[in-house]
Amino acid sequence: MLNLAEKFVGDKYPKIKTKPIILDFEMGNFSDIMFELKEGGYSNLLLFLGSTIGNHSDRQRVLTNFRDSMSSEDFFLLGVELTNFSKINKILPPYQGDLPEDFLYFIPEYIGIKKKDTEYTASWNDKLNQVEVKILLKKNANIKIGSEKFTLEKDEQILLSRSVKFAEWTIAKLLSDVGFRTELLTTTRDRGYLLSMVQPTRYGV
Repeated sequence: MLNLAEKFVGDKYPKIKTKPIILDFEMGNFSDIMFELKEGGYSNLLLFLGSTIGNHSDRQRVLTNFRDSMSSEDFFLLGVELTNFSKINKILPPYQGDLPEDFLYFIPEYIGIKKKDTEYTASWNDKLNQVEVKILLKKNANIKIGSEKFTLEKDEQILLSRSVKFAEWTIAKLLSDVGFRTELLTTTRDRGYLLSMVQPTRYGV
């Protein structure tokens, strides 16, 4: 993907220099790389636009790693899809039906849980602002993973997936809580997508 991105930028903007870097921003800060990129007196602009911040179990830690990698002159642009929490009936349907069920049943079936022995549910967790897909066991299930064997009992539930949703205020609070100062916050006309440009307010590099 980095090679494709580098080629795309090179073809479209021949005068722009690129430097592909592979790193795991969940593992810690990357201030050393950010410092190298500032050679020549430049400021850095970090883009996180794919609406995937909700995929991380510890979103604050991920954002803290970004914050700790930035200087006070750097900017961070976060993009997320917005959800109207008052219309839950419109949030759940994409997680129901044959297609999501068939996809999400791969793991339980792989470890020996049969679909016919479970009940599939997609529900909204109002406290965590997320969709949760679970299966309820209708009978005991004997499981074997590697050399380990154990039994899951009837009426136990297994969380198959979660999808965190955001509103304007939850994003603003999340960014503020980890030490970002909002410079710009805007949405599309239909208020379906948000862009927030922020800078670190403390622990600057």
